[in-house]
Amino acid sequence: MIRRTPLVFVGNNEYEMDSFQIGARSCLNKGQLSLYVAHRVGRARLMQLALAALLGWHPGKAPDFDQLCVGELWIETRRKKRLLVAMDGEIRVMYTPLHFRVRPGELRVIVPQDTDHNLNLT
Repeated sequence: MIRRTPLVFVGNNEYEMDSFQIGARSCLNKGQLSLYVAHRVGRARLMQLALAALLGWHPGKAPDFDQLCVGELWIETRRKKRLLVAMDGEIRVMYTPLHFRVRPGELRVIVPQDTDHNLNLT
C-alpha cells in the first residue's frame, strides 16, 4: 500500500488515545505496529488535530486519519532523504528509507544488582 501523508505515527501495538491516558497501551505483546496515517491536510489542520488529541480525541476515529496495524513498515520519500523524526521524546535526523518492524524479545534491560529477589523480570 502506498500513501502520501504529512504525518505518520508508529507505535508498538495499539495505542489508547483517551483523555489523560494518551499513549497508554493495553497490551504490549501482540507483535504489531500501530500506525496513524494523516490524510493530506494543511499545517493549520494538523495543528488542530494535535490539539484535539491532547484534549482526549482519538485520531483513529477521525476522517483525517487512518489507523492500521501491521507487522512491518517501510517509509520512503520522493524528494527528501533526510527527515526529522521524534523518537522517545527526542528529535533525531534519520535517512530514508525508514524500516520499522517488531523484534520480539530483543529489548535487553540492565538493572542494578538487588539483594531483594522480589523482582520478576522474566
